[in-house]
Amino acid sequence: MVQVGLVLGSGGARGWAHIGVIRALEEAEIKVDYLSGASIGAFVGAIYGVESLGKLEDFANEIDVNYLLSLLDISFPNMGLIDGERVVNFIRKFISDKKFEETTIPFRCVATNFLLKKEIVFDSGSLIDAVRASISIPGIFRPFKREEVYLVDGGIVNPVPVSVVKDMGAEVIIAVNLNSDSEAEEADSDGYPYISQSDISSEKIDEESQERQEKEQQESGIVQNLTGRYDTLKRILPNQIDDWIPDAKTGLNIFDVIGNSINVMEQQVTQIQLQINQPDLLIEPNLMDFGIFDFHQAKPIMQKGYDAAKAKIPQIKEVLETSA
Repeated sequence: MVQVGLVLGSGGARGWAHIGVIRALEEAEIKVDYLSGASIGAFVGAIYGVESLGKLEDFANEIDVNYLLSLLDISFPNMGLIDGERVVNFIRKFISDKKFEETTIPFRCVATNFLLKKEIVFDSGSLIDAVRASISIPGIFRPFKREEVYLVDGGIVNPVPVSVVKDMGAEVIIAVNLNSDSEAEEADSDGYPYISQSDISSEKIDEESQERQEKEQQESGIVQNLTGRYDTLKRILPNQIDDWIPDAKTGLNIFDVIGNSINVMEQQVTQIQLQINQPDLLIEPNLMDFGIFDFHQAKPIMQKGYDAAKAKIPQIKEVLETSA
């Protein structure tokens, strides 16, 4: 039997697409034997590895902006805007205190040694520690400290860690790149529950007006929530906090600036890495309409992942049959 490796790339909220990809592979009865991930790919991969993907999927379908705001434990700042302890507790809801040795699919994930500028591969010990390190976007999260070593987002050095799953023994490698600018071929979404056909039909009616209205409401809600949440802090450090509140006209804040800057960098690193370590099959959902902090857009993002993977199923099966 051909050993299949699945690589889940970095990309913030676009990582919800990984759930759709996995569901399409399961639907086609394509078994994953090895698994690797970076950043959000590490998060989804760890949860998939401990068989809690359904729980994450249910949560993603219900998440809203207010819940996202509740995860922000502000760290003034020495090494990051967010301390990350609330995020750790959030991760624990899905993977408990399990270790790499307890995953049903052999799993590894990557982080970056911040000072030595080198890749670190986690393959044993605490899954929570590994995921916390791998998702630590510089400037946003406080770096994860392990034995006097500071670790940050794995996407900085290896956004789509094909090399990792190859070293694990995978013979056919399927990689998911969330940050491609190219238009991905997509299958029809009929029959899949993320977005029903009636949803799609209704979205086409005055779509631009609806999107504009939703965006305005979202931006207004973010401003109101952040303003209320940080009233006390504004009295202490008014100038600094004011800079964190999204501009009412543009909707941009410091999270967007840092996140999008890193996203541009990761796109360049991904192109280089995929030339050096080419997967057998590359799935690239068209996700450029979604920002890396659009976690509340889970349904359409998962749908994009599902559609992109479904379109690749015939090619994947052909490669597997040829390699058998």
